[in-house]
Amino acid sequence: MVWLYLLVCLVAGALMPLQAGVNAQLARWVGHPVTASLVSFAVGTLGFTAGAEMSGLSRSPAVASACRSLLRQAGARCRVRTRAAPAGPSSGD
Repeated sequence: MVWLYLLVCLVAGALMPLQAGVNAQLARWVGHPVTASLVSFAVGTLGFTAGAEMSGLSRSPAVASACRSLLRQAGARCRVRTRAAPAGPSSGD
């Protein structure tokens, strides 16, 4: 398992210079570095949100609602699986 962590670290370190180049190209394409940062952040946020949804990590109603809102704004469809609240004691018992 240690080798897997080392491989992930190596790949992440090798890809970091690529991110700088991509950000520079994006800044040229949109015309301003701040706009490029906003686009990059928005795409990353949507990607992480979609990944959390697909992996089932977004099971709380608040997270599920935020996920639906973000993905709806992006034009995607979101099918959220939420857990039902535990039933409390009934008043007739």
